[in-house]
Formats: sequence, C-alpha cells, structure tokens
Amino acid sequence: MMTNQLIDIIAREAELFESFLGLMEKQQAALRADDVQELNRVTEQLREKSAQSQLLDKERREIIDRIRQEQSIDGDLNVSRLVELLDAEQADRLKQLRRTILDLHDRIAEVRNTNAFVLNRSREYMVKTMELLSRVNCPGGTYGHDGARSKASGTLAMDRRA
Repeated sequence: MMTNQLIDIIAREAELFESFLGLMEKQQAALRADDVQELNRVTEQLREKSAQSQLLDKERREIIDRIRQEQSIDGDLNVSRLVELLDAEQADRLKQLRRTILDLHDRIAEVRNTNAFVLNRSREYMVKTMELLSRVNCPGGTYGHDGARSKASGTLAMDRRA
C-alpha cells in the first residue's frame, strides 16, 4: 500500500536527518579544532546527504500526490489529514516519525547556528590579526609636524577567496 511506502520514506528521511546532525556536529568539532582536512571531508559528506535528502523529498511528494489522487483528497495532505486515513498502528508510527523529524530539525538548526557563529568569530579574529599585522611597520601613536598626535594607519590587503 502507498501509505506504507510513505511511512518507509519518512523513516528513511528521519535516519538521514539523524546522520546529517551527526555530521554537522563533526563539522563543528573540525571548525573548533581548525582541522581543514576533516572539515572538507565532512562538508563533502554533508553535500551527499543533502542530495539524498532531495531525492527522498521528491519520492515523498510523488507518493503523497498519488495518495491524494487515489483518495480524492483536495488541497494539502499533511500529517494530520493522513493520520485519519491510516489504521491505529500506522497512525502512531507516523506521529512518532513526525515528532522525531521535528526534534531533529530543531537540533540541526541549533548546530547550524552554532557553526555559523564559530565561523563568524573566526573571520573576526582573522580580520583583527590582519589589522595587527598591517601595523607592524607602522608604529602607533606618532606626532605630526605640528606637534599633534597623529593616527598611524597601514593598508590592509586580504585575499577573501580563502
């Protein structure tokens, strides 16, 4: 039955999201450890998981469309409406999967935000370091010809492609 296929796809999506979360946590550890090789390896795995997620999403949408046509359902077919069509065991399984996916989504968002924060802090530290390095040949706090304290400034050149 198509509802069993749908539940199977949603279960596979939940497993995929769980592995995605684990990879994001590994990415965070690599960011904190400044391990570029591990970061690149994990980022590539995240891309692969993302591609798999898109395929599962497409499959899920196709099955939902078929269920809507088969059951003559107008409008959106969400979990609440789908539960009404299922027997108790399938409905419970679907509700459990929904809770799991929503929880994983929240956890992924939290890790993603932390990773973005770590990256932004790293960029800030790099800019500060570059500013300090640009001042090495420019001693700060010098006096001008008129006796007033002048502000020494150096030129900062940074390749942002890295």
